[in-house]
Amino acid sequence: MTVDAYPLHWPANFPRTKPEDRKEARFNNGGKPLTIAAGRDRILSEIGAFTRCGHPCRIDPDLVVISSDVPLRRDGLPASGRRMPDDPGVAVYFDLDGEPKVFPCDQWDRVADNMAAIAAHLGAMRGIERWGVGDGKAHYTGFAAIEHQPAEKWYDVLGCLPDTNADEVRSRYKVARKRTHPDHGGSSEEFHKVQQAYAQWQSGGKE
Repeated sequence: MTVDAYPLHWPANFPRTKPEDRKEARFNNGGKPLTIAAGRDRILSEIGAFTRCGHPCRIDPDLVVISSDVPLRRDGLPASGRRMPDDPGVAVYFDLDGEPKVFPCDQWDRVADNMAAIAAHLGAMRGIERWGVGDGKAHYTGFAAIEHQPAEKWYDVLGCLPDTNADEVRSRYKVARKRTHPDHGGSSEEFHKVQQAYAQWQSGGKE
């Protein structure tokens, strides 16, 4: 399953948290607010811990996608030291024992804290496997990364034609962005659809 690391690709089978319902988290790094780098590294550390030394790789680290609205480094991972995006949601995609999974979180008001929450959840699930209480695999069932419906074409989302000139595309994008923004009565889902459409146009309109 191919998903984008940027902008945020939220799984269709998980509901979003309303912006007004998000809370301030207590994750920290040495008493200071958690950084993107620290949150990112916590996720990668937990991912790596699923495979014991000398055993077959349960999660291929090269295929892990940490998706958010944080711009990427050259290696495809979220870059630290950037302005915090309006949407703090994070979704981590990976294959566990050959089965696609996704762990999304937008309960907290900062990207780094949602990353840390996902890392903590991964750690807890590893603990369930170790302790052997109940069926460990059953705890992962709800996090199956289902195939999503084909995304709408960027020009359909922005309300223009494939060959519309650049100035008109930008104009349509600004109108759609304002119309769908949660602060103006829109929804996070519609707002992100517009953001993804514009990013697709910027990348050359590739599928």
